[in-house]
Amino acid sequence: MEVRNLFIQQPFATMLVRGLRNAVFDDNFSEGCRIFIYALPCFMMSDVPLEWFQAVNNHQLFGNLPPTADLPNGKCVGFVDVLCKADGTESQWTAISEPTVLLTNAHEFDTPQGNEPRSWYDADVIPSHVFHFNLPYALYHDDDLVIHVNEKFYRFATNGGNISFELTGSLAVCALDDDGLLRDFERFTVICGQQSKSFLWNKGCDIIWEQRPNDDELVLYPSVFNKSGKAPRAKLLLSCNYPLNS
Repeated sequence: MEVRNLFIQQPFATMLVRGLRNAVFDDNFSEGCRIFIYALPCFMMSDVPLEWFQAVNNHQLFGNLPPTADLPNGKCVGFVDVLCKADGTESQWTAISEPTVLLTNAHEFDTPQGNEPRSWYDADVIPSHVFHFNLPYALYHDDDLVIHVNEKFYRFATNGGNISFELTGSLAVCALDDDGLLRDFERFTVICGQQSKSFLWNKGCDIIWEQRPNDDELVLYPSVFNKSGKAPRAKLLLSCNYPLNS
């Protein structure tokens, strides 16, 4: 098996080994190649495409990623395997028309390793695990939007505060209808570990758009999907003022 090393900044290194990011730019990676992921000791969230920023933000709210400052760096954090080559249209993580490889078999090391080069047998010798992440889902027959959240966000919601998420990815698929309009659910449920609480879907649940101060114009951000290269930032606002269960 061919083995390569990829040095990439956080939070994207951890996202790769947790299966939260499924593609990287092609650096002459061959199909079936194993890539060991090294987290660079710096964090890159400025000047990234809107979709990348939104995905990172949501995964932190869903409990799939710790705060950026708590992520390991300067270490080998796990490995992925190359599934196949692509042209960039199959993933939000690469620009259209850019040479891309899609990834599979993501494993995170139980303990981040040193920065020395890895060989193929390290994947079997070093204890690792498959990370099981949470994504929002809709129970249409129960008229319920279900969202896993981290502990801090759960406490905020159950104390009656409004919560908001980036309206993108799987959340957008669940929450929007075929016309791109917000579905009118009966309720929404937030889950944290073994705890859950449901709230009445009400007029406080809405799509909010980021606008310029004192102006009606939407703020546009660099985008990997929009043909113009820019896209507005949409968020889903959920009002937690009407709990349905104790």
